[in-house]
Amino acid sequence: MLVYVQTLDGPERRQRFESIYTACQGRMLTLARRYLPTREDAEDAVHQAFVALAERFDRLERLSATELEAYLVVVVERKAIDILRRQARQSGIPFDENIPLVTPAPCGSPLADAMSRLPPRCREALLLRYGYGYSTRETASLLGLSVAAAQKALQRAKQALQAELEQEEATV
Repeated sequence: MLVYVQTLDGPERRQRFESIYTACQGRMLTLARRYLPTREDAEDAVHQAFVALAERFDRLERLSATELEAYLVVVVERKAIDILRRQARQSGIPFDENIPLVTPAPCGSPLADAMSRLPPRCREALLLRYGYGYSTRETASLLGLSVAAAQKALQRAKQALQAELEQEEATV
């Protein structure tokens, strides 16, 4: 915890960060464990997500607690995927970016169910841009992409979502 709050100015901001950490850390670890094979890897992904939050806290602290948790979910998922990519490179076994790592149980909402079946990169791009209202430039920054690459990723994600919705409609 000390590592994160040292980068923040003022006791109010530190206290807000600590309360977010306390509220979300356990759920983020549970989420990371769904993706990663070891507890150590999951802890690493969660640590990296909170470092990212601390680094961007100036811009993100204005978000509600729910929005901050959603941001952390996206970042934990991305950090877990980064760890899986690194492990795949080390093992020589290619990592397929298009396979959803975790597929939640259907919840009854056609849109939510279609979103859950998208590859992680598509889901993240759509959630950041349209679910949480980040601009394309901010989405690009959060995903580590150029603006042009983010625009293309959003275009592909919308096409993938449309295809999922059409497929779901065809099976009903």
